[in-house]
Amino acid sequence: MVANAATGLVKSKLGLPGPEWLHAQRAKHGKLAPGSEHVATNTREFLQWGFTEAREAYLNEVQRTLREATFDDYRHMLHIPELAELDTQKVGKISRQQLAGIVADVHRSGRERYAGKLADTIRPFWNWLGEDAQQRRSGVEPGVMERLRPPKNSRRDDDDEIDTSKYVPPVSEVGRILAMSANSAFDPQIGTAVALVCYAVQRRRAVVAARIREFVAIGDGSEGVWRMPPAHRKTADLRGDRRSHVVPLTAGIWARIKAQIARAGDSEWLFPQFRPKRIGDSVRHMNLSVLTRAFLLMPEVSASPHDLRRAFSTRGTELFGWDLAKPKLILDHNEGVPSGDVTRGSYQLSDMLDTKWPMMKAWSSAIEAAAEEAAKREPHLADVAWLKQRIDQARYGKD
Repeated sequence: MVANAATGLVKSKLGLPGPEWLHAQRAKHGKLAPGSEHVATNTREFLQWGFTEAREAYLNEVQRTLREATFDDYRHMLHIPELAELDTQKVGKISRQQLAGIVADVHRSGRERYAGKLADTIRPFWNWLGEDAQQRRSGVEPGVMERLRPPKNSRRDDDDEIDTSKYVPPVSEVGRILAMSANSAFDPQIGTAVALVCYAVQRRRAVVAARIREFVAIGDGSEGVWRMPPAHRKTADLRGDRRSHVVPLTAGIWARIKAQIARAGDSEWLFPQFRPKRIGDSVRHMNLSVLTRAFLLMPEVSASPHDLRRAFSTRGTELFGWDLAKPKLILDHNEGVPSGDVTRGSYQLSDMLDTKWPMMKAWSSAIEAAAEEAAKREPHLADVAWLKQRIDQARYGKD
């Protein structure tokens, strides 16, 4: 009887049969004088983690051990409204079927890729909960979410299969973007972030998460370099590269960087968040979506931030005769070092600025000339009222 009760206690996920519980059971069945009749005090933490507590503990571990970008992604996904129903539940009692239902609801809403990302976030969270160090408090069995997958994506007709992901903007479009980035219809911080993408052609996350200490003036202070630490670079994280990625910044963008540093004040971030995402959160860096949205709101602009990286590689090669390896020095694709090249990968520690500077000066001159041409051709690009009206049209559908 006692053994069956112990099994039932564990299966119910209400406690652990410790010494005091065993004493109480023996008393209940007349085996001992009545004593304590409650679950052992030293087992009260067993299986008591609610979803919100478990999420906080997991995110603290992610922040400690993984890349900042990964922490940002996981924090966002684990706070989406669709998971709110879990806030009052114990993680040990949340089933794979329940989570699969939530993922399927997201999928049915038309956000198919988002549903896949949600499933990909939940699995490592539950794997961590099932590890020995957490299992006493979580009650989660190892591997319970391994089979969690989103539904299959919808079939697409041939017309939907057109690949729009390889757009290569002409230099004239990059110049037009650069011209509009200086228009105060955009907040100067957002405009500077857009300009930094145009000049430095780095990934969105590297731009929004840039820290002021990464920017170093050189010479007479009219130019500088951006030294990106490996912890904040995608390719370095994948290949275990511990070197910084260094990108020269010419006078045109360096002047705007200095002004932005002054605007940032005491923040460690070059582009600090305008406001905390939630009450009580610390102010961190500008959200990725702000930068992406700025490109979407620009009238007659087709390019995304990532498309400008493609423009640098393709148009730069066309205009300046670069070989295929040179753009990689700037784009941070292995810093131009082929994967598996042990000699160069291990011992080529130079920043290669003697090669990078001429490239960036040529690129900067090209997009600045294109911006001047765009301003002459379309003087309204500098008109604040005109651009605000066009932004409102794109944002709200206003005439």
